Amino acid sequence: MRGNAISPRYHVSMIAYNEDVEDLFGKVCSISELESMRIPTITPAGRTNTEAAFAAALQYLRHYEHEFQDGPAPMVCHLTDGEINEGSTNLTDICNEIRSISNRDGSTLIQNIYIGDSLLRTPIGDARTWPGVLDRSTIKETHVQHLYDISSPLPESYAKVLAETEGYCLQHGTPMLIPAETPGIVELAFAMSGATPFKSGRD
Repeated sequence: MRGNAISPRYHVSMIAYNEDVEDLFGKVCSISELESMRIPTITPAGRTNTEAAFAAALQYLRHYEHEFQDGPAPMVCHLTDGEINEGSTNLTDICNEIRSISNRDGSTLIQNIYIGDSLLRTPIGDARTWPGVLDRSTIKETHVQHLYDISSPLPESYAKVLAETEGYCLQHGTPMLIPAETPGIVELAFAMSGATPFKSGRD
């Protein structure tokens, strides 16, 4: 949203995954089109093949690369509550290839939102004053540390938008990993995914 208007420059696709990957829309939708669509029902089941999901995201980005040159830099927003337990041997290489795709606004960003309890050695507390996961060693679980490793650094321009429009204190350069332990942190996660600067160009 830009005030009361939907910004037409955003486009969204959505996939769900366990062992297999499912394309929930069958296409990339404009944000205006998405507003009128039914929210898909997703039922968690099976194991967690994270590599297959990121490979599908990479395929989408390659297929539509020529269509998003004038919009904001692409973002892969990965939401999960499962441990990576299938096909993760090439995940880092796939994520590196995703980040190599860019447009005039910048390189593709990877954001990871992990839903769980007690993920950090020190609880987050107030989402508004939290600076982000600044140190990998503060994460308890190995599979969440892996998500830390593949997350993009938060651009300075995004941190500025979050501070000015939402009042958050995320430090620029911190990995875009959100350990979503509370509803307040979930709100922060989605504010981050929509915090693209209005004008083209970002740090």
